[in-house]
Amino acid sequence: MAQTPEATNAQIVGAGPACLASACELARHSVAAGIIDQLVKSSKKSNALVIHARIVGSAQICWYFVLISLATINCFFTVLPSFSQTTQQVVTRPGDVLKEGRKLIDQRRYEEAVARFKQYCLMRPQESNGYFWSGITYDEMGNYSASEKSYRDALVRAENEGMDSAEIRTNLGNALLKQKKIDEAIEEYKRANEVDPLCALAKLNLGRAYIEKGDGASALSAIDKCADLHFKGLHVKYYRAKALLLLGRKDEAASLAKQLIMDLPEGSFKNDVRQEFSGII
Repeated sequence: MAQTPEATNAQIVGAGPACLASACELARHSVAAGIIDQLVKSSKKSNALVIHARIVGSAQICWYFVLISLATINCFFTVLPSFSQTTQQVVTRPGDVLKEGRKLIDQRRYEEAVARFKQYCLMRPQESNGYFWSGITYDEMGNYSASEKSYRDALVRAENEGMDSAEIRTNLGNALLKQKKIDEAIEEYKRANEVDPLCALAKLNLGRAYIEKGDGASALSAIDKCADLHFKGLHVKYYRAKALLLLGRKDEAASLAKQLIMDLPEGSFKNDVRQEFSGII
């Protein structure tokens, strides 16, 4: 089924079980839907006498969307004295939801950002963007296992679209490396380099992973390839010095570490580097 354009909208009158189920079904097909109801608050009772067979069957598919819709405030209720009054469209377009989530990351409101990206994934379940940004958010929260899962979900969707992504694979490698899954991280960085040979970060992070593994020669090779792409950054000097130290080339490592310490601004990272290389400088 072709994706529904973002401009497609629907208004559902009533907030009962059938209407909520309809909203969820529309969400599954990427149709933004608003819900209006005359009641000021939800009722503790129900007018439904039976559950039809079709609802039982649909519930197996729909229940997830119901829970996520409520959890992420996918639908808001507009209380109206009369249905004849002008109603306000209450569900934001997918692009706006994604944009809002990214703003929340900048504001370090990570839980809210995750909720927005989950909402986006409901609206665009076949796209990788919502899962990718969820991975970034979980990483900022320090939840690396959830970050890994989100990146894998993003990668599956990118591959389903006939594409691969060096950026997703590099970020996935980072999440794996933070969990000490070094060999898996190395494979993701290698694949990122195959997808985009000009991705300097994939090469730098591959070097980091080899340092974690204790393979100085492979680390130095990866970091030098990163430098060959004219990637400028103090981290290149830092990881190159660590690789040289692993190889026993202490004089070269000490010279590079001294340059690095001179270039670094005052702060905790400079102090950490000075302490790390104190034995050779």
